[in-house]
Amino acid sequence: MDDDVSIRIATVEDVLRLVQDKNDRHHLREHLDHDRGVLLIALLGEALVGHLFLRLGEPEEEELRNGLPGVALIQHLKVLEAYRRRGYATRLLDEAARQLRARGRRTMALGVDPKNEGAIELYRKVGFQAWGDEPIQVDRVDVLDDGTTHRSREDCLVFTKEVFP
Repeated sequence: MDDDVSIRIATVEDVLRLVQDKNDRHHLREHLDHDRGVLLIALLGEALVGHLFLRLGEPEEEELRNGLPGVALIQHLKVLEAYRRRGYATRLLDEAARQLRARGRRTMALGVDPKNEGAIELYRKVGFQAWGDEPIQVDRVDVLDDGTTHRSREDCLVFTKEVFP
């Protein structure tokens, strides 16, 4: 892992300047524009290494609102491919936990594609536990080349972690 990587809270201007992926840019900007939480970015110098959105408001999914009241939701955790397997996702998750502790929050949750075995392994390794036995259905929004959006449904496994020891 490179110690020169810094993690900090990002702004809309950071998203516009650093985030190249059109889907990521759309979702992160939407969350920030509606003040839904905190965007953390990992930077190597001025280059974006990864990001994580910490949703502090109510989850959109009814199952999560009812089953995990008051939970903070990790969304859009991404480390760019060239920087993967260097500990940056773990550092982003650690900073998210620190942010939650500072706000007096106890639990964070995240969703993952059931086929993403690498991510599931990482989440278990850093202390997340499966919530429920079955995936839940969540909305997926993709930005098309013409700038419009397309909604679909997808399965998502939910994992939770207590941030206070």
